Amino acid sequence: MVQPYTAKRKENTLHNSAASQVWNNTLIMDGVAQYMAAGSLAQLCLACKQGWIYAIEQLWTCPKLTHMKYFNRFSASIAHQPLFKVGNHTHYGGLVRNLDLSMLGGRWEKIGYVQLAPVLAFCTNITSLDLDLCQHIGDSHFLKLFVDNPHLSEKLTHLDLDEVMLMDQTIGAIIRMLPKLKYLHLSETNAGPLTCKAIGSCLTDLQYLELSRCIDIDDSCIETIAEKCKSLSYLKIQGCDNIITDDVEELMLERDNLATISEGSDDNYESDDNIDDIGDGFGGSIVGVLSRNTNLLGRYRFDDNDIDID
Repeated sequence: MVQPYTAKRKENTLHNSAASQVWNNTLIMDGVAQYMAAGSLAQLCLACKQGWIYAIEQLWTCPKLTHMKYFNRFSASIAHQPLFKVGNHTHYGGLVRNLDLSMLGGRWEKIGYVQLAPVLAFCTNITSLDLDLCQHIGDSHFLKLFVDNPHLSEKLTHLDLDEVMLMDQTIGAIIRMLPKLKYLHLSETNAGPLTCKAIGSCLTDLQYLELSRCIDIDDSCIETIAEKCKSLSYLKIQGCDNIITDDVEELMLERDNLATISEGSDDNYESDDNIDDIGDGFGGSIVGVLSRNTNLLGRYRFDDNDIDID
């Protein structure tokens, strides 16, 4: 009876040794964490200190903000100091990379300058910002958000301002402060000649641009963009009534690398799927888990592979 017991114990020792090697290998675990669902990440985070270290950055990279109560908890948590050291981050806000408010219910009347200013101040490393339909912020305050947060100028590559209520000159002024933008959404805004001039002058690395249903966009605007933005590979201008389609098509013939969707084009244009990293900045798959009243994680409710806060 001794031999089987010894063999089994040896097998368990080998198994535990292999598991420990994986668990203690930061490179492996960081890679695994990228593919874990939010619920699994939360469980890993609560398991022990090492699990927390592996999971916490993934949980905060792209917070899921679908309700004002989540936004308020997120806003109250970003200034907290992490429970354990995470790189050089002094607060949770530094872990956020993608701030997406496009699914936040009531944002058009509940998100104003007072709510957004402290969030942008603490989210010092975001590269993607989606403020779609945030219409409760006036021109002067909207501009102040970017003036007061120079880190946006240094790091922001994705910006979505679809359906915001800003004047052409305000949008242009914001664009001039964000020279590293590669993806820009301005559909259903007052974007016009001043915006397009700013795009042509400052966004030399711009790859993706949406200007659909912008009634002040005309042929001269598109000509400016096409001539100046040499890296642009996708341009969507559906519903821009002041654009003469034939003239645009003639202009586009000179830019073989530029796919253009104008009035009458198919929304499912095949080029949509061929643009690298379009989805990286907006609607990321990682669900943020927000802290409440503590520097750890708060309490959670699991439902349909998603995670929520009680």
